[in-house]
Amino acid sequence: MKTTKLACVVTFFITLILTSFTTSSCTKEKTIIERDTIETVLIKKDTIIIKDTLVNDSLLTSASWEIIEAIGVMGNTPLRYERGGSSNNWNVAGDYYVFNKDNRGYMYDGANNRHEILSWNLVKTGERRKLIILYQNDASGFYTTLITWDNLVYKNGNLQYSDYYRDALTWSNYHGQAIRAPKK
Repeated sequence: MKTTKLACVVTFFITLILTSFTTSSCTKEKTIIERDTIETVLIKKDTIIIKDTLVNDSLLTSASWEIIEAIGVMGNTPLRYERGGSSNNWNVAGDYYVFNKDNRGYMYDGANNRHEILSWNLVKTGERRKLIILYQNDASGFYTTLITWDNLVYKNGNLQYSDYYRDALTWSNYHGQAIRAPKK
């Protein structure tokens, strides 16, 4: 009876194994579904070149030009001014220039003193512009200062330039950059 039970158990396992071979395969197929999302990205670059308006006599004489921003060095002292700024160490808020068509004019400094422009000359070399200004520092006409606005361009409605001069009263050299806009 023991052998019959053992034979039944062995038969059961053999049947189980044989049926498993017939109902399933030894090789397993694995289906992998990959999905690539391909997006077409079109990057369109437009290069808009806006040429600076070349500075000319008509532009200079068309308005009074007030200081908007200036940064420079006078002697060994760094100077900074920005209209409406809170960290200014240079008061040139009232500074503006008026260029007349006869190549003369006047300027008011930050202390609201008027200085006569004895002459101004716009020098044109290709696309480079340089404005040379000679003005009186005092009413006697004894002190004059020659100022050069170099690399002068007109951008976004403003004059932008580097300027340099030697102050005839203090004998200090100045070099800086400035932005001026038509006076309102």
